[in-house]
Amino acid sequence: ARIDEVSLKVIASSVLQRLSNGMEVKETAQQTFLKALNVMMFRMLENCQPQACCSVLIHQLTLSVPQGAGPHYSPSKFTDLVMKCLIKLSKGLVSKTFIPEEIIVWDKAILSMHEFLVKHPPSVWKKRSYDMPLKAMKTALNHMCKVLGSDLLQVAYSVIPNAKTSNPPPSLVQYIELMLKAKMRSSLSAIKQHVQTIKEGKDTEKAMEELW
Repeated sequence: ARIDEVSLKVIASSVLQRLSNGMEVKETAQQTFLKALNVMMFRMLENCQPQACCSVLIHQLTLSVPQGAGPHYSPSKFTDLVMKCLIKLSKGLVSKTFIPEEIIVWDKAILSMHEFLVKHPPSVWKKRSYDMPLKAMKTALNHMCKVLGSDLLQVAYSVIPNAKTSNPPPSLVQYIELMLKAKMRSSLSAIKQHVQTIKEGKDTEKAMEELW
């Protein structure tokens, strides 16, 4: 569904806000209304452009976490809903494929993640007993790395100011580099395992099919 990002941001924010405000209602009519909103939200996650949804959700996550929150920070119901939606969206990426032209348009999602880490840096989360907003963002980024590969790093270089020259690199760039290295190690480990299976002569035909 081709909904522009500005409209998507307004709709998603409104739906999430109404859902979070009405989580404890008991009246049947209101429960029915909330169920309809819940279905609407998940339909957006399933059918709208994932890069736009990701950008919108990360933006909402950034705004919902109080800047300078102390060590005993706990999320609002709104933040909790945003995180659940973000994780659901990121898990759905695994079943998708993207052509090079589509990878480029992840720039706004990458920039939103960068802004999240600038306003809420990793060092701050280490001082808090609750760090799920950071973990939710990293979960989404990890799924993006698995699907989009090293092209995602090039997108980050193109949209994050001084990403290539900063020392140390921006936190988001560091995360992407670590995740890509982990992906490569996982791939090499799988290849070595299949090669060993072939050498041992155990179900060679099946091993070759899985490898290629």
